[in-house]
Amino acid sequence: MSSERIRVVCWWGVIASSALLLVILMLPYLRNGFWFDDSLNSQTWGAMNRFHENVWWFSGRVAYVWFTEYGRVLLGWPLAYGFYYYIHDALLARCLDVGLLLIHVGVTVVLLRRLGVGQRLVAFFLLLLFPLFQIRNSDDPIAAYITFCHVLGIMLTLALLGLQKWRETDSPGWLIASSLLATLSMLCYELNAIYVPIALAAVWASKRVSPRNLLVILVPFACFVAANLFAKHMATNIYGGSQFGQVSAIPPTYLKQFVAAFPGSFYALDGHNQLSPAALVRLAAGSWLAWAIAVVWAALFLVTSRTTAMQRWPREAVFGAALLLFIPPALIAISAKYQASLSWGAAHIPVYYEYFGLAFIGAALLDRTIPPAARRLGIAVALPLALYASLNWVMNMQQSVRLDAFYRAPRDSLVAALRNGLMNEVRDGDIVHIENLPIFINGNLIYQAIQKNVSVPNETAIAGWFESPPRADAREFRLTRSVGDGNQWAVERVAE
Repeated sequence: MSSERIRVVCWWGVIASSALLLVILMLPYLRNGFWFDDSLNSQTWGAMNRFHENVWWFSGRVAYVWFTEYGRVLLGWPLAYGFYYYIHDALLARCLDVGLLLIHVGVTVVLLRRLGVGQRLVAFFLLLLFPLFQIRNSDDPIAAYITFCHVLGIMLTLALLGLQKWRETDSPGWLIASSLLATLSMLCYELNAIYVPIALAAVWASKRVSPRNLLVILVPFACFVAANLFAKHMATNIYGGSQFGQVSAIPPTYLKQFVAAFPGSFYALDGHNQLSPAALVRLAAGSWLAWAIAVVWAALFLVTSRTTAMQRWPREAVFGAALLLFIPPALIAISAKYQASLSWGAAHIPVYYEYFGLAFIGAALLDRTIPPAARRLGIAVALPLALYASLNWVMNMQQSVRLDAFYRAPRDSLVAALRNGLMNEVRDGDIVHIENLPIFINGNLIYQAIQKNVSVPNETAIAGWFESPPRADAREFRLTRSVGDGNQWAVERVAE
């Protein structure tokens, strides 16, 4: 076999191994159900058809209420509600969500390559990024909030690609497009304001600092700030997350959010209370998938470490990564809501950007400190990192199972029971009491499963938006669940 053929076979082996590793690492995110806000958002089709509402008009109403009542500009509701209106299956939704994550990662790789980052450093970045993802609670930025963080990240990265294109061509159109896209993404979520310091630094580094270029970046951002200030001034019930908290609480809140990006932070600060170190190691030792992660990750790391390192320090990319790591915790730290609610080991969704920032900084350090010829050093670094990747995956799988027991198990068992005739006796407009059950067990879910519109007293899921009055001759029923008997559901007639 020729050397060229051997090289091609080796590259295909690396690609196949990388794909295998990626699939295994993403299993905790592919298998889970609808968590946190998704538990209600995933019932969009049921709610819209139950109350004869247009999903796009409803999205506009929600955005308007957030602006006028809560003082917040959030224009991304059509994306969220539109997605759930057409996608009802949890597995399909999770696959599409992970697909968006991979698109975001892919666009990030394109940006890094345009910035001159070498293949070795990019490979280190990818190897470090995915094991950083840690499922903590039900509001995980990857396991929940389907489409939200990934689309936000894609928009930011595309805006940065436009910025780089401007640096290469000096065409003002690219700078304008970049700034406008970034501002549009800020109107979906404020976190993307991180674009502004990156863009200003890029303009400064390009040595094309002019009033025109600065205004292209600052004017749209100023409009965004003005819109938010106006919304907060007019708000009747301002959102707690947007309220400025106590100055003394900023440092500890910042540190809680900041350290959440680091490997093993959840397990060290919280997760060990749910699964002891001995139990974690035992589960990993007994899982062939965990062994596969360790072996394949270490092998890919060693292959990467033997390739040619970058000759220069990628300053622009490191600067942008540092902003992704250090700025998002500040946005959380000043919030009164998160000052009161964020605990050690937990993290709010901006940790998603922190993962990317930390992964690249770590990759740049590895690229500089591990020479291609230092085989022993490469092995010494690869083994503990591969062990961490394996243990973190086991913990993510355990968290996925634990949270599914609350969110997925009752939902799936109820939908199955409904489709098997649980409510055959119940008519449209009959009263069904749903008490002491999670908020996502409601009339919208019943309608989405069997298209039967029942009246649920004190239905929190539709409070303030819709009404479900009973029919004139309504009969009353009670929906109950027996947790200790295989998630058995029952519908009992209430005596008149």
